[in-house]
Amino acid sequence: MRGDRSANVDDLINIDAEVVIDTSGYTPDAVRASALAVAARVRQYVFVSTIDAYDLTQPEIDESSATRVLPAGAQTSEMDVELYGAHKARCERELVEILGPERVTIVRAGLMAGPYDATDRFTYWPVRVERGGDVLAPRERSMPVQLVDVRDVACWVVGSIAQKLSGVFNLTGNPGELTIGDVLEIAQRATGSDARFTWVPDSFLVERAVAPWIEMPLWLPADLEEFRGLLRIRNERARATGLRLRPLDETIRDVLAEYHQRDKGWPLRAGLSSAREAELLASWLSVKAS
Repeated sequence: MRGDRSANVDDLINIDAEVVIDTSGYTPDAVRASALAVAARVRQYVFVSTIDAYDLTQPEIDESSATRVLPAGAQTSEMDVELYGAHKARCERELVEILGPERVTIVRAGLMAGPYDATDRFTYWPVRVERGGDVLAPRERSMPVQLVDVRDVACWVVGSIAQKLSGVFNLTGNPGELTIGDVLEIAQRATGSDARFTWVPDSFLVERAVAPWIEMPLWLPADLEEFRGLLRIRNERARATGLRLRPLDETIRDVLAEYHQRDKGWPLRAGLSSAREAELLASWLSVKAS
């Protein structure tokens, strides 16, 4: 059945389904309408939310941590990047209000990696390392990274239905376990690349207006208070209920295999361009030499 949930959900009212897995709920109005449409029939509504639903200024985050609140008068009907986290948090509250907490499973997912990623926020690194040569890398080898393979999230979601779980769960990698150095070095071993990593400090990247997360994937300046808790997300509750994290080298190999199946010349949707990276590397060598 195809439709536009932001326009009309009437066709869902009589749908014969026990479980909903909602991967595309971005606005409170659309999620509320969807929940009302299926409320009479479904026993479990699994909502894929986001870690960004939290107030990320907190130094460490678990499922009980405070979430974002929409500003007074904010719209609730259209997708807005600036309101993304607050919208998701409001969507969660709408579901619980309509269906009751015992029927709602909230998946607060961290940065997801894996084949067919529409953002390429992780894909950039395996692809760049495979290409080899001098690679501009952020900060230092020990910079923390927290991510999860999307297929591990999917497996947990299926398990949550079998177990009839309800409540909030953080679906992300283990905090403090992975660094950017691990990511790059595992990619290097997986590809046999001759990549050479040039580590540059936050200050250099900030001064040259390198955009965190998108232009330089997995990187946020260490002093960015508004995202202080982003890489300190506790996931014990999900692990206790079946979350299993596959080895990173498996994710990297599968990401590269999918990338090489794409149309040639199709640009990555995140990461530095070759020209921009070369410019920054030359500038960094000049700074070091002066």
